[in-house]
Amino acid sequence: MARRLTWRRARPPLRLRSADNQLTSKLESRRPADTLRAAGVSRAFAGLVALDHVTLEVGKHEIVGLIGPNGAGKSTLVNIITGFDTPGTGSVTLEGADITGWAPHRLGRLGLARTFQGAHSFPGLTTRENIEVAALGSGATPTQARLRADRLIPILGLSEQESTLAGMLPHGHERKLGVARALGTEPTFVLMDEPAAGLSQTEVDEFAGVIENIRDEHNVGVLLIDHNITLIMSVCDRIHVLDEGKTLAEGDPAEIRQDPKVATAYLGLIGEVE
Repeated sequence: MARRLTWRRARPPLRLRSADNQLTSKLESRRPADTLRAAGVSRAFAGLVALDHVTLEVGKHEIVGLIGPNGAGKSTLVNIITGFDTPGTGSVTLEGADITGWAPHRLGRLGLARTFQGAHSFPGLTTRENIEVAALGSGATPTQARLRADRLIPILGLSEQESTLAGMLPHGHERKLGVARALGTEPTFVLMDEPAAGLSQTEVDEFAGVIENIRDEHNVGVLLIDHNITLIMSVCDRIHVLDEGKTLAEGDPAEIRQDPKVATAYLGLIGEVE
């Protein structure tokens, strides 16, 4: 039976989570079948090191934030995890199976979905058609694809743009369509590359509710990359910080907020989050 997504309309202002005292035991007890894991991943381009032995893990029913200054290696890591690039060293495993270098379409059918910084929709298709095509590509039947679009369009606030060609959407709605396309595949893990870019603060607050809904009610693991630090601090269970291709820090939001190395890398931005 198709899973039902619900939208949390009423949501309080974004606030920092308290430290999770059970975080360590939760990570230690996790089974390989519950995780998406990149282990010891390195990548260089023409001698320039983009990633240097980075290890990152996302569990089901968990939101992990991936942050860092521009050029830190965030998108390179996501490209490697989702099959759009291959590592020089290291491996990627999905629910215990080695998927290093597997093609993106193959990973999509296994439940791994992503969004992109740039538009990857079909500009000549409508918003609805784009979502249905994504669902069909993951193995859904035409009826299932239509039903998924029926659910996702209002959830992402795209009802008024349902019949609009994707190539005509403003930037903020284009971002929402990217998320809807990813969710249309009904993934087990979804990687979101700056999905809140271009959204108003009201839309960001609503989008936070969508991300939490994906985790809480559908047991989906989320890797969230975004420069909106307030969003990251509010919704993430754990945060992984990259800087110059290396892991700078890992921990829950409270730990990351208090880490002096992170504050330095972000020029004090972390300390400004209330």
